[in-house]
Amino acid sequence: SPHHLIKTFISEPHGDFIHGIAESHEYPVVHERKILFPGLDYWLVVDRLTAQESHQYDLNFHLGSQAQNAVFPSRTSTTLTYTAPHILLAQPLAASIQGAVLQGHISRTYGQMHPAPIIRFRQHHGDACFHTVLFPFKDNQPDLTIESIPVFSGIRKCSEHEAVCLKIRTTINQQEIEDLVFLCHLDNTEPYQFDQYSFKGQVCHLRKKADDSLISQFHVEHS
Repeated sequence: SPHHLIKTFISEPHGDFIHGIAESHEYPVVHERKILFPGLDYWLVVDRLTAQESHQYDLNFHLGSQAQNAVFPSRTSTTLTYTAPHILLAQPLAASIQGAVLQGHISRTYGQMHPAPIIRFRQHHGDACFHTVLFPFKDNQPDLTIESIPVFSGIRKCSEHEAVCLKIRTTINQQEIEDLVFLCHLDNTEPYQFDQYSFKGQVCHLRKKADDSLISQFHVEHS
């Protein structure tokens, strides 16, 4: 049976964070998932997969039947977005990741199936990362962009398998905000630099106004 571990669980007024790992001797890939709930407004789901050989990785999000024929893809220079009734899914645009809408189904009662879409993100690698924003909304679809910005350790530029920083821009409560989310995937204590900041730890979330003033911050030290 697979070995699973919750490495970190933090719940604070400005955010929640959980980090779990699953691995098995019968499956050659280690799967880490980190979920951040910054500002209690949306979820950032980070899937990190490591393996010795290349694999096809499919990340599937199953939607309800109310989303049938109501999923709309769009892209900008930085962001791949899928909008469905009352939820938006977005990832940083990357040449290595292909998105698609597939036909699936749900079953509310035994023997009855109802059509429902699946949003799939796919990439081929040995080591791979997916960074997905899940943003629920009631009436008005939010404008949202997400992009990966460089992370450095001194003068060395880091790969996304070591550390990543995501810049997320959107509007919350009629206020334009910019979130910086930094995640370190290694258990080390060296400081990392991103944007104009330096941080030593596992997670750092900074929320700023359009004028660059700080609204809130949330961070997690290494366990």
